[in-house]
Amino acid sequence: MMKNWFIFAMGLILIGCGGGGGDELNPPAGDMSGTWYATETVSGCDDPPQTEYETFQVVQSGNTLTVTIQETNEVVTGLISASTVTWNFSRSEDGGTSTIQFSGTLSDDGLTVTGTANWQWTNGSDTYTCSGTTQISAQLLQTADVNVSGHWSGLWYSSNTEDLSDSFTVTLVQNGTVLSGTINVPYIGIENSQLTGTVTGTSIVFGDIDHIITFQGTTSSIASIGTYDYSSSTDIGTWVATKTLDNK
Repeated sequence: MMKNWFIFAMGLILIGCGGGGGDELNPPAGDMSGTWYATETVSGCDDPPQTEYETFQVVQSGNTLTVTIQETNEVVTGLISASTVTWNFSRSEDGGTSTIQFSGTLSDDGLTVTGTANWQWTNGSDTYTCSGTTQISAQLLQTADVNVSGHWSGLWYSSNTEDLSDSFTVTLVQNGTVLSGTINVPYIGIENSQLTGTVTGTSIVFGDIDHIITFQGTTSSIASIGTYDYSSSTDIGTWVATKTLDNK
């Protein structure tokens, strides 16, 4: 039941559903409108901790937040009061219901939000319940200094297994700081999978939409280098990639 956690949590620390309590709202500490990139560490339900990544767009009007999740195009409405962001949310998944309660804080500069979600999943027949927590940290993305749109070819090198390396390719479509496209990592069976990611300044993060593998590092318009995390096998390593000649 953990595999889809990030799909309903991708509103992350910004989603403040109306069930957050009856306290009077204070003026918001800042305007959260923009593109956000979040890292989630999920623990619970007897599963090992998992790290997930998510990108979403936020439009703020007063205390109200409208969050559009990049990967699913799901739109969620939330609330912010002063610098505190709280939300309660329920969603059907994996044949049961997940209930989440989140409390987070917007930083003084308005560029980060951090917090903890306590969640519980109950199966459809109410005969089994498990629970856990998710530590969430999100950053407001600034402008990108490079254009990485195009076809890229690269190599990855495992840090855990000696002499283990292989190729990968990506087709990147850049819209501001948000990346989409496709990714191929043949060694682990990823072929023409939908890609999600971000580029801000010269920092880049991308991977398959199911977050099986994530690449992050630094980039120019024609070359990139960094590290990867293949979480399902606890493998980490380094990678390099260049844009193919027909895209330069």
